[in-house]
Amino acid sequence: MTRDMGPHSRCSGPEVPPPQPFQRPLPPVDAASSPVDYTAVRASIDGLLTSGAVLGVDLVKLAWQCASTFRVTDYTGGCNGARVLQQPQSSWAGNAGLGAVKQQLSVVKAAHGRALSWADLIVLAGNTALEAMGGQSVPFCPGRTDASAADEEAAQTPPPPMDSVAALREASHRMGLSLRELVVLLGRPMAERGSERLTHRVYSTLLSGAASSAVPTDGMLNADPELQAIAQSYASDGELFHKEMALAWAKLMNADRFDGSAANLCVPDCPDGGGEGGGEASAASGAASTATLEATLALRGEIGSVVTVTTVLAVLVAVLLVLMASMACKRAQVQPFGSKEVQHASDL
Repeated sequence: MTRDMGPHSRCSGPEVPPPQPFQRPLPPVDAASSPVDYTAVRASIDGLLTSGAVLGVDLVKLAWQCASTFRVTDYTGGCNGARVLQQPQSSWAGNAGLGAVKQQLSVVKAAHGRALSWADLIVLAGNTALEAMGGQSVPFCPGRTDASAADEEAAQTPPPPMDSVAALREASHRMGLSLRELVVLLGRPMAERGSERLTHRVYSTLLSGAASSAVPTDGMLNADPELQAIAQSYASDGELFHKEMALAWAKLMNADRFDGSAANLCVPDCPDGGGEGGGEASAASGAASTATLEATLALRGEIGSVVTVTTVLAVLVAVLLVLMASMACKRAQVQPFGSKEVQHASDL
């Protein structure tokens, strides 16, 4: 067992030793506490936003700063533990002003008891703010806990620098995101841009050259052909932007929710046989199974006779749907869809 294997939650099997200090263990969820009513928590956050006590861009920034510390290279960082509220992270330049946001959220934290962790509250507040600013429903997967004490070593995983195109590409790799996912996340509302709505029109503004000098990444979208092409796809398609924003945001928020070495607590299992799938994966799997059955029956009925063009096409469609189901399942491994442990914001 080495530190680059990540936290104890990535270990599985009967011979796993107890959590070691270098794994930066977090306290377990307190099963004796009363369950958290996340419907009520969300309503409290909505109340803060409606009253103007806190701005949506500030809640989004807090969640981003908390989760963007995730490092796939050694599975450290992420929002589980809420270390963004502890030293030294709370004093980092990029986190300036977040203390005031914490003060506003403290009202919500106090109202819903000790069972509500700061880590869950930060993520849910970010999700709620994105939705309130015009975004699609973002899946929320509770169960995070807070670090019991400041851990100097665990806290030294600042968000990656994004001050050049090369650094931007490196950041996407480090955070476990595709370049497309990172570009869509760069379209989130930011106070530096004076934006209060989540809209795909931000890319039209940035591609026109009206970039904010306060946001270094804004000027990079025209500096690289691949980045420019991705930005153009969002600028021309608001529905695509909102869909991929919700998926990429949820992926980053849940990146550190490990369940063994390869699985994620917030992502459904891939459908195999009688397995249980979710969202796009299960839908594609069901369509593939139906089409495959129909094609098989058709072929059986035509054995010994001339196979029609319709039957051949049916077989090709079945194969295509099987491939789609496989691809959807692979995306689900890194993009959270609905599952038993995921509560969608629309249900809160």
